[in-house]
Amino acid sequence: VKGKSSLRLRLSILKRSLTIIFVIAGFQFAIFGLLIAQLINSLVGLYINCHHSGKLINYRFIEQIKDIYMFVIISSISGFLVYFIDVTFFDMNSFFVRLLSGVILGSFSYILLNFITQPQFLYDLRKIQS
Repeated sequence: VKGKSSLRLRLSILKRSLTIIFVIAGFQFAIFGLLIAQLINSLVGLYINCHHSGKLINYRFIEQIKDIYMFVIISSISGFLVYFIDVTFFDMNSFFVRLLSGVILGSFSYILLNFITQPQFLYDLRKIQS
């Protein structure tokens, strides 16, 4: 937001400080602890960004979450589908084939699930393209 560089700086310092704290805390539990610490840090950072930007444009955190929750669910389902197919059917060493098939399957399942759950998705996609 124009004219809010001091707010951006303070938020950036806060988030970097939290990152250091979470990395130190997660380091105690090896790689799994670092993964969990990164997940928590990302969620805290999301809340901080949404809270402060929401105050500036009068768009509450809960409203922002309501607007994106379906996309998060669909992305998670597509990701789990790609993972399941990869683990179940691709027992080969060709990483290129696995990557390519994952991208194609993930993209197709994401678009298909969006089209099924949100019929206006195709209209919005066409509107973005033009």
